[in-house]
Amino acid sequence: MARELFESGEADAVYVVYSKFISAIRQIPQTVQLLPIEAPQVDGVSAGGEVEFEPSADVGLDTLLPRYFQTLVWQSLLESTAPEFGTRMSAMTATADNAGKMIQTFTLKANRERQAQSPKKSSKSSVEPKPSTENQYCLKKVALYLTSVLNRIMNEK
Repeated sequence: MARELFESGEADAVYVVYSKFISAIRQIPQTVQLLPIEAPQVDGVSAGGEVEFEPSADVGLDTLLPRYFQTLVWQSLLESTAPEFGTRMSAMTATADNAGKMIQTFTLKANRERQAQSPKKSSKSSVEPKPSTENQYCLKKVALYLTSVLNRIMNEK
């Protein structure tokens, strides 16, 4: 649509503004002129002689310029999307780490309570003491939390 406005003369220039991805914590606002396409600046280098194009320069430009335009727009979309994926990755890593710590804490608590309930039991005992109601509740909370995190991950794909 922007290209059509430019070609019809309704717009003098077309720009795209996006956040250029530098790193996960640094993005720089970027403004790029899409149309009219400006020739690159050459410092002290001569272009040389005439160049012949086959089939013709006009046909080549009619093919390449729209692709160049599309590539610039696609680049701006990718650069703007990259920080979001980096943030998601960091959040998922933190979530997995926190869930692991919660599981360790609840497992340690359950083991301590089990040991406190049956002091000096014989190692030949085949009956495993049941975890307390509080531990069962905590383990259910961890399982529900991990299930909700996994569901969110699957729904975002």
